[in-house]
This record gives sequence, structure tokens and C-alpha cells, in this order.
Amino acid sequence: IQPLAGNLIPAARIHPVAKNILSYYSLPNVPGTADGTNNLIRVNDPQVTTYYNHIARIDHSFSPGHRVFGRFNTYRRYSTSDDWFRNLSTGWSEDWPQHAFSFDDVVHLSPTTFLNTRYAYYRLLIAYVPNRDSLGFDLASLGFPKSYADAIDPAVRTFPTIGLTSYFTHNWQWFRYPHSNMSLESQVVSVRGNHTLKFGFDGRHYRTFQYEPQNPGAGSSSTGLLNFATTWTRGPFDNSPSSPKGQCLASLLLGLPTGGSVDRKASFAEQATYWALYFHDDWRVTPKLTLNLGLRYELEGPMTERFNRSIRGYDFQTPSPLDAQVRANYATNPITEIQPAQFRLVGGLTFPGVGGLPRTLWKRDINNFMPRLGFAYMPGPKTVVRGGYGIFYGPLGIPRGDVVQYGFSQSTALIPSLDNGMTFVATLSNPFPSGIQEPRGAADGLMTYVGRGIRFFDENPAAGYHQRWQLSVQRELPLRVLLEVGYTGNRGTKLQTTRNLRPLPPSYLSRSPVRDTATINYLSAAVPNPFYPLLPGTGLSGT
Repeated sequence: IQPLAGNLIPAARIHPVAKNILSYYSLPNVPGTADGTNNLIRVNDPQVTTYYNHIARIDHSFSPGHRVFGRFNTYRRYSTSDDWFRNLSTGWSEDWPQHAFSFDDVVHLSPTTFLNTRYAYYRLLIAYVPNRDSLGFDLASLGFPKSYADAIDPAVRTFPTIGLTSYFTHNWQWFRYPHSNMSLESQVVSVRGNHTLKFGFDGRHYRTFQYEPQNPGAGSSSTGLLNFATTWTRGPFDNSPSSPKGQCLASLLLGLPTGGSVDRKASFAEQATYWALYFHDDWRVTPKLTLNLGLRYELEGPMTERFNRSIRGYDFQTPSPLDAQVRANYATNPITEIQPAQFRLVGGLTFPGVGGLPRTLWKRDINNFMPRLGFAYMPGPKTVVRGGYGIFYGPLGIPRGDVVQYGFSQSTALIPSLDNGMTFVATLSNPFPSGIQEPRGAADGLMTYVGRGIRFFDENPAAGYHQRWQLSVQRELPLRVLLEVGYTGNRGTKLQTTRNLRPLPPSYLSRSPVRDTATINYLSAAVPNPFYPLLPGTGLSGT
């Protein structure tokens, strides 16, 4: 490999696709710094935000014992930003519309009893959309092959993301996150002598959606992420350090990306429900003693995804499709600690609605009873003693997390060279010569995500809960000074945490990690790896 004469790229070697990409870059508008940076300044480029918020409410009394009100509010924030080059390669819009509605009805059933019913609905959309002139962009206009352009859905196709170290990087923000909540509550309050009784119902419905063609924070791009660094443009030796500027741009000019990807990112539409019944009694036993007695029962519905685009759990019983071959490989050279007859490879990810499994991602936890106990006692005119105890359950579904979509998203890596730059298989002429890989969903069954770190849902979860208790004493002192001494306690039980599921004890893992090599070290000896070459290039590790 010979250095470039005068450290300049000859015009004949500048790649035509690179020239077309750079034609969208703005020319400098200020001198910049001595190293040639900070030469595009948009000092008078404000981000204009349009904002409004409207609220309307109507109250109406049908009679002295029946009144209602309805309220509607809407909010929107809209802005455009980052149109640095003043063309379709930069700039996006940000939109946050929100709508909410509530209705409240109060009916006096008798002089001592009334019924209160409430309904509420809320929806918020968070949307970031690229420059609309870029939507449906024709990649072939830059010189990319038609096969690459046709592999990208026009609905999500934009100007590609060009990553230039130390230069401007196109970071499209493109996602839509709508979510909505509904609730219906109904409560009866009745006074019966020394008792104030309350009982009712509480129902909620949660929905969350995600559409994310491109999220630079997650390193994903639906059209294509093309990175250019200093891997191929160092010199004069292969171990020479990179210069502070210029080499990544030289990589672009030569048409030699150093990496990248195209992503098929799955969207999802998940939902979950919540139901509760409760009863409460405030009992004035004597003028000095009041008891608060109650019981609440909650039933949370399992989360579902509208089109079953999620992992459900893990099958710990069924032999893996790799089991027979792995056992045969192991039997040729076993270790004394594990006999061949005991060696097994079982399990894999499971999917909702597949193989007789339900669409729900886990089974309901039906034991969520929540007692409420409290008292207030006044031993004297200036002293009050108060105490209480209650149990409170936490959620399992949407309020805590989203679906897991292994298999439903797929990233196709840009691999420019297989021999450290001696030859190139992927250049700007055709950055993805083997095509774009499509997600397989649940088609791979137990083989889905084999060899990679995974997570999945507990199919028989128990909702975590807190027990809380409190005791306090209040005393009125002279000069109208109030002194209060109290104690508060809290204990969490069945709280969920993330942990490693290790098929071997830590001592085995430290001595014989399973890797994508032909041999593994065990007790200072190299022994054949029974998993090789079943999964070359992946490594087998899991969570």
C-alpha cells in the first residue's frame, strides 16, 4: 500500500456517491478555527415553538340532589429545528399534541347516601419527524444501487445517516410514542349512625404504542447508517496514530465506510388493564376513639401486544434444537465432573399465541388483598394518638415496562472488509451487497436469539408489595405550641430484580466460559468446545 502523493486524494479516486452526499453539505459561512472546524454558524437560527393550551368545563345541576360536570383540555407544542444545511438532508419537526376529557356525576340517593361516578380519558403523542422533503428520498439519486433503494420501504426512506467522526453527523430523530389511559371509578358514601361507609370500584385501561424507524440514541436507522472513521486512512504505517482531523472525511471520499447498519425496527401496540374493589368504614366508637377499617382488592390484567410481537417466557423443559449435536460433540471428549448421559441442552424463548400459549405475556396474580387499619385516640383534651397499617401492591405491566421484541427487529450490519482492509466487500458502490435481512418474528422458535444475552417475562409473577405502618403522638404545649413524635415503617416483599440465570456454578463459569472458539480452557487444559461451530461468531452467554 503506497501513501498518497502530497497527502492528497486524486480527483479520479473520489467516489461519485461521496461527491453526491457532500453536495448536500453547506459551505462554510465563517472562517472558523485554525484546525478548520466551527466554520458553519447559524447565529440567527432560532427554534420557533408554537404552543397552545385550551380548557373548557361545563357544570350542570339537574336537581338539588343531582349534579354533573364535564371538562375537556387540549395542549400542543410544535417546533422545527436543526435545519443546518437548509435542504432535505437536515432538520426535523417535534410535535406534542395532548387531549384529555373527564366527566363527573354526583347523585344523592338519600339524605345520608350519595353515589359519585367519574370517567377520564387521556392521550399524549410524542412525535419527532424528519424533514418532510426527505421522506421517500430516492437513494439511487446519490448513486447507490437500485437494489439498496428498493430494499427500504418508501414510507421510512430518508436521506441516509452519515457518521463522520469530528465532523457533522446527520442524526435524524424519527419516532412516534402515543400512549393513552382510561379510568372509570364509582363510589358510594353512606353515613349510618357512628359509621361512615365507603365502597366502590376502580377500573383502568393502559395503552402504549411505539413506532421508531430511527433513533440515534439507540444507534438505529431504517434507511442506513454509514460510518466513516480512521480505520482505512491511517499512515504511513498500519500502526500509525490517527490525525486529529481529515481522515474520516478521506474515508468518505474514497467510498470506504468503516461500519454501519440498516435496521428493521418493530413497532408495538401494547395494553393492560387494572380492576379494584374496596370497602372502608370510619367508625366513631366513642367520642375519644375512631377506627378506620378497610379492605381493597386489586386484579391487574396481563399485558398483551396487539399482533403478538413480543417474547413471552422461557421454556426450561424442551430440548434445544441443538441438543443432539451438542451432546454428540460433548460425548467425544467429556469431563469427569459431568457424564455424557447427564449433559443436556434445553430451553429457548417462547412467544404469545404460539404453540398453544395464550396471547397474554404472563398469568394473573390473583392474591392482591390490601387491608387498611387505623385508629385515632384522644386520651385527654390536649393529646391525640394516631396509628395505621396498610398493604400496597405495585404494578407488573405497562406502568413498569414494555414488551420484549427479540426476533421482531433485525439489524443488518455493514461489514466493509473480511481481511482487515486488504480487499473490500462493501463500499459506497454497494454498502449492503448481501441484501437487507428481514426479521423472522417467532419463526425460529427456541432458536430465537440463541447465543446472545436475553431477557423474558416471568410467566407466573407475584406482584411486589409494601407494608407500611405508622404511630404518632401529638401534644399541645403552652403558648399554643404543638409537639408531635412519630414512627414510620416500611417493608418491601417480592420486589422484582434482574439477576443472571447461570446454568453452571460460578466456579465452572470462571474456568470454562462457553465461547465461539474450537476449544475452551478447563482445569488448565484445552478441551473441544461442544457448541463449536454450531453458532460461529456469536458466543453463547445469557441472562
